[in-house]
Amino acid sequence: MAGAFEGIVSAEMFEAAQETLRQKFWLRSDADVLKQLRSILDAHGHLFHSLLKRYGLSPGGLSYRFRSTLNAYELIGYQSPHEKTAEHRTHVRRIRADLMKQLVDMFPGNVSVFSWTWKRRNCLKLKNGTRVAVRVCRSIHLVEKGRMWALQAAKEEHRRVTLVAGMNPENTALEAFYVTGRLKNPSKRHITKDTEWLTKGVCLTDLRSFYDVVMSRQWT
Repeated sequence: MAGAFEGIVSAEMFEAAQETLRQKFWLRSDADVLKQLRSILDAHGHLFHSLLKRYGLSPGGLSYRFRSTLNAYELIGYQSPHEKTAEHRTHVRRIRADLMKQLVDMFPGNVSVFSWTWKRRNCLKLKNGTRVAVRVCRSIHLVEKGRMWALQAAKEEHRRVTLVAGMNPENTALEAFYVTGRLKNPSKRHITKDTEWLTKGVCLTDLRSFYDVVMSRQWT
């Protein structure tokens, strides 16, 4: 019964606490979140992750709600200058997923996709327990060095055998495959077929040799 007992906190403090809870990101509606995004954009003329965090918005939360931060931006009519980079990453992820599926289908019962948590990249797992990191590299052209592949940083994958797949000049398909030892690159690297990491490995002229090559030696 209301008023039967003396309150532990004042009504004003209770209401303030409730307002704080209502402002919690996950308790807010999509429309409310988008309204705040518009107000931030109106105030600053642009959007980026550190700015969102300053206003209490989670970039990861936006991605979960709207499938990506770029989708959220699009809903309020904002085109991020980083959109092209994001498109490239999405394209590489799609190519990588297709390659992994192709290898699983090629070696039924011997190769599977192993997933950790949603925060960590998945990998291939062979029947004997060996885990193989899959690194797909976009083709780029540098003025001084010419055509190279961009190997993105992947700190958590340096302890695994690695399948490196390089894309063609148009970045429409994969053109080269290498099985190599553990790659430790905490930052992005530009590589070619002559990079030491690759020359110490095995160039696959046919993906059907992937399983036998990985099983043929102890990779370091």
